[in-house]
Amino acid sequence: MSAFFADFREHPFLLNVLEREKRGQMRKLILPLKENHLFSKTYARGKSEVSKLCAVYIMRNFKRNPDGSPMKTKLGITVNRKLGKACKRNRVKRLIREAYRDNYEYIKDGYIMIIAARAAAFAPHVKAQDMSRAFKKIVSRDDFFNIPKKPQKKN
Repeated sequence: MSAFFADFREHPFLLNVLEREKRGQMRKLILPLKENHLFSKTYARGKSEVSKLCAVYIMRNFKRNPDGSPMKTKLGITVNRKLGKACKRNRVKRLIREAYRDNYEYIKDGYIMIIAARAAAFAPHVKAQDMSRAFKKIVSRDDFFNIPKKPQKKN
């Protein structure tokens, strides 16, 4: 039986299945933000930082897991329709998702984050590394996640 399991792990088809499982785990890192009211609330009350390629809006998520720990950070991606056709917009969204995955270690739990693409992100020379670098500059700032517990009302 042990020889069977050794062959089982070396089988090329099964290696592809194992690789697909790993890719699925990376997808779980991104918890999508889909509720429109959370988008508008984050734009209105959240903190924002801007770089050449993207703008990041962030707000504390007050919901908790059943065990009391903060929920994972939800990510919303917005790309303006005026900036390019669907193919270009989808490419920019892929770049943003990759930048989020690359810098996952800098992102704390318990927040709602929206990344909005800017016009410079649509240039054909922009690569995933450029987007990742721009996103890392924003997220790794010391004061980026220092958000007051209660949102302040704007007059």
